[in-house]
Amino acid sequence: MYKFVFSLFIVTFLTACNSLPDDSQLAKEDYGTFPQDYELIIKAWYNKTESHPTSMFINYITKPKRYWLANKLGDAWYGYLVCVTIDSKNRLGAYSGFRRDAFIIKNDHVIKYIEDGSWWGEKLCGG
Repeated sequence: MYKFVFSLFIVTFLTACNSLPDDSQLAKEDYGTFPQDYELIIKAWYNKTESHPTSMFINYITKPKRYWLANKLGDAWYGYLVCVTIDSKNRLGAYSGFRRDAFIIKNDHVIKYIEDGSWWGEKLCGG
């Protein structure tokens, strides 16, 4: 019985691991329109999500670049990558130190937020 359950688990796990899209698939995907107002989109997102939005200090926002993300479960997001260096207060009211967050924007909406810009161990926004 143990071998059967283990085999079933392995088969289920392996079928859940989809391969990454190839170049032809990437060319067909919809990345949305270039976010002209990306700075406003990012600031509005932080205003809605930060515990102390009036105390946040945005040091730098990169220009959007066409980008896609996928995870090991087969989910994928296509849009424009924007990296932000920000310092803000935590829930206790103390500044937490600068961090680099990453966003995927599609059609002027944040579709994916990556806290500290780390995606499955890979830094999306540099060191």
